[in-house]
Amino acid sequence: MSPTRAKLIEMSKHVKALQEICSDELEGCACETTNQMVMHVFYPEGEFKTYRAWLEEGQQVKKGSKAFPVWGRKRKVAVKDGGEESQYKFFPTANLFHESQVEAVEVEA
Repeated sequence: MSPTRAKLIEMSKHVKALQEICSDELEGCACETTNQMVMHVFYPEGEFKTYRAWLEEGQQVKKGSKAFPVWGRKRKVAVKDGGEESQYKFFPTANLFHESQVEAVEVEA
């Protein structure tokens, strides 16, 4: 298991426990998913996007910036086990970058 995935699993466990214990304190939080809770508790406020999404907006992620991991979309993965094929659900990790980590791309004339 990658260190990023292990870290994200630990953060997810923490926020799920926090949801159970502190539901009254989180009343103002519009967090419906584990990703939203992880971002609310562990990451700075502001806009987050994927590397590609920032590029599409004319922004370049600054060199040396570290991504903020979140859970990606659930995937079904086919596995062959001794000739039988079965499927299971897999949550990959995705990387987001904060608005403070980008700068406008300079266009050469």
